[in-house]
Amino acid sequence: MKYLLLLTLVLSSLNVKAQNEFKKTSCDINMSIKDILKEGFQKDCKNLKDKIIVSFKVKVPKQKTVFVKGNLLNDKATDYISNAKVGDKITIFNIKVKNNIPVHPITITIKE
Repeated sequence: MKYLLLLTLVLSSLNVKAQNEFKKTSCDINMSIKDILKEGFQKDCKNLKDKIIVSFKVKVPKQKTVFVKGNLLNDKATDYISNAKVGDKITIFNIKVKNNIPVHPITITIKE
């Protein structure tokens, strides 16, 4: 029983450590809709610096998830983002880059 409790404690501490590492490496940024559409999200996220994006998914609140091939927003993603409201959180996830380097999701909070 002692070993089971010890194992549970060790696994819990590893999980907390992994969550903290994820928070450190995830990218949370604030941008206006105009800036997202004009500049994209790549330059404001250190995780994507010097990486070539192959594809990603975009989730805007109250909209379907959009798959984007390449590194530029497609028409559907642009349309959904254009209709987002201040305070909405847009998530960019399943980001695939050349050389299959893992990239954490990006959360963009819409500002004025």
